[in-house]
Amino acid sequence: MATVSDGRMACTREERVTFVKGQYERLWDNVCQRGEEILKQGETDLARVVQLMRRERWQDFPDPYLREKYKKKEEERRRSGFLYDRRHLPVYDVDPRVIVKMLDAVKMQEIVNLCGSDVKRVVETGSGWGKTLFNVWLHGGPRDAEYRALEITEAGRKTTELIASRCAPGMDMKAHFFDYFESDFSCLKGDKPTLVYTHHSIEQVPQLGENFVDAVLAIPGFRCCVHLEPVGWQVPSTSWLRRPRSRRTMRHIDDLNRKFTLKHNQNQNLYPLLLDMERRGKIRITVVRKHFCSTLLHNTTTLIVWERPEGEPRSAIRRDDLPQRRMWWPFGASRAA
Repeated sequence: MATVSDGRMACTREERVTFVKGQYERLWDNVCQRGEEILKQGETDLARVVQLMRRERWQDFPDPYLREKYKKKEEERRRSGFLYDRRHLPVYDVDPRVIVKMLDAVKMQEIVNLCGSDVKRVVETGSGWGKTLFNVWLHGGPRDAEYRALEITEAGRKTTELIASRCAPGMDMKAHFFDYFESDFSCLKGDKPTLVYTHHSIEQVPQLGENFVDAVLAIPGFRCCVHLEPVGWQVPSTSWLRRPRSRRTMRHIDDLNRKFTLKHNQNQNLYPLLLDMERRGKIRITVVRKHFCSTLLHNTTTLIVWERPEGEPRSAIRRDDLPQRRMWWPFGASRAA
């Protein structure tokens, strides 16, 4: 069980930041070492380098702890199956790493679609070593846009700029320090149409403050914000799964995610926070796709998109939460005040 001493159940900002930086500095430092080795071998093609640096290639990690950790994740993926297009599918003979890449494409396409023809700045908060930003670019993200990687760890920022400088000379990529608890976007200069997204990084903030949303809204040129986060258990809906069409399966997946979140003290309020801000007229939620996709049933990715409340919606309204919003509230999810 997690304890305050191991950092997972840290309550104060200082304790949580120390835990997250310690955990991810180690991980991204290993990824950086791997990247340096790949570059020394003469690799310069961005698509190849990104694939060779992925955590799914756990055999190549120099750290034995991380090799064992990601080996176990691969085994779990094979046992549990995956979520895709409202279906829970088993894994038989396909290498689970192929499924990870397939679902990456699904998520990247959502971001690229929302960029539309006008976005000139793509920002990721909690960007790690830049993998997702590079993937957005590789999946057809806007060529003439700025790409900004906002990350708390030095190793993550260092790796992002290393790969960008060596493998993506045509990509306007820069990395900056960012802390969710302070939400400072002053590094973003100029009024440019901006899309902000998060990919399994808000999960590390047990209770996200409204100040983060306010700070995003205040970015010059802000257009919309995309969250790809493991918060589906917070969303009150039991109609999101088509195959099998089983309420028991849906509640089981909710239960797995809630227990994992509470055990690791991950985010417990993103959806209630956004819903409350929408009710107060501060934002408009256009998309809620509960348990959108995942290769790990206990930590699934939910898609939420929001924007300013004025004007026409940037995308079609797709909300799994609307029909049953008032029917039940998942145990453990934090209601906004």
